Amino acid sequence: MNFTIPMEKGGFRGYLKLYLKKEEDERHAAMAIAADVAHEIRNPLGSIELFASLLRKTLTKEGDLRRVERIIEAVRLINERITGLLDMMRKKAIRREVFSLRDMITEIIGPQELRESFLRFAFSSEDIKVKGDERLLRHLFISMVVALLSRIPMEARLDISAQVRKEGDKCYGEVVFQVTCAGERMALKEILPDLNLPVYHHLVHLHDGMIKLDAMSIVVSLPVENE
Repeated sequence: MNFTIPMEKGGFRGYLKLYLKKEEDERHAAMAIAADVAHEIRNPLGSIELFASLLRKTLTKEGDLRRVERIIEAVRLINERITGLLDMMRKKAIRREVFSLRDMITEIIGPQELRESFLRFAFSSEDIKVKGDERLLRHLFISMVVALLSRIPMEARLDISAQVRKEGDKCYGEVVFQVTCAGERMALKEILPDLNLPVYHHLVHLHDGMIKLDAMSIVVSLPVENE
């Protein structure tokens, strides 16, 4: 799948092309089936909890109230177990391959001479190796780049940087998205509501990472693979 974005700045006209490989994966198909099964189980569980909660409002005897409370607690416990199993299966469905975060982003955004005016990528001298599903993470970063470029003003520039951050005994590769307009950092509060943040958070969480948001930046942190 290819994304092509027309760009025009300072008399320069061109196109930013982003590439995404489409691959079939049996593990992801199995995960979809498991999610469907979980949905079919959760529907009646939700009905049981609803009816038990309504029944509780009509009861006055202590023993009856305790029994209904036990039913509601059991339903909630089953739902929590299903959620836990799904999360575990999702993480197992994620490929665990080591790749260069810097190389992947460089490949996504293309040659520097074609994007100098509207997109800049800076990275530390140290290469950043992460372990995860490169296909999913590539999709994530393509989606973020496309979404941000399509929402910032034409005179603005999207700045992407990558560096290593240490937190205790853990190391994270951080990809930082910021916007510069007229030489100053631009607040992102008007852009954030348009981004698909729940999906971004979910994909990064599956890789044991995190997304941090503040007024001026979006930071994607992924655990660094120790060689």
